[in-house]
Amino acid sequence: MLKALERHFTSRGWYSGTHVFMSLRLEGGFEAYSGHASETWEYRWVIVIQENLDMEIPGLVVKGGSNETLDQLADRTLELLIAAEEKLKLENQ
Repeated sequence: MLKALERHFTSRGWYSGTHVFMSLRLEGGFEAYSGHASETWEYRWVIVIQENLDMEIPGLVVKGGSNETLDQLADRTLELLIAAEEKLKLENQ
């Protein structure tokens, strides 16, 4: 859920400056995301994680499916983010 994604950033404990961690977008388009003729407007959430290499946060853009809720997308984004952070740490060793 979105709260768990928020905690991933707020639990880091940084001591100076301000940082932008993520942004949310709601996109819409006529028959744009489901891949079939729905004869309606379709919407999806997009979560953008801002790259911050000083804090070992990789940049990510995660686009939701046409029926995916914001909380479902946040859960998926958190899983992808944790995997990407682990990969980044391994590359920097």
